[in-house]
Amino acid sequence: MDLIIVLGVIFTGYQFLKLSQKYKRNPILYLIIGIAIFLVTYYAATVFMMMFLNVGLKLPYSNPTIISCFTIPLAIFVTGISYKIIEGRLKKNR
Repeated sequence: MDLIIVLGVIFTGYQFLKLSQKYKRNPILYLIIGIAIFLVTYYAATVFMMMFLNVGLKLPYSNPTIISCFTIPLAIFVTGISYKIIEGRLKKNR
């Protein structure tokens, strides 16, 4: 699963880099913002899932593959929403 996270970081960083170049903004800043959104969402969702399964459902379930099947799509979804919000603000301020 670590390879998928690395691919997600590379893909997210590339998309935010293209966005910054399209609107002639600071590319390093947008690269860091995109990667940070992806990683923070992924790790926060992983912690939430672990707490929910262990405390909420009282299941000692911590298989990282199963948890990643839920948290990686959520991280990509939240990052995509953030991308569209940032793109909309950049279009408006153009």
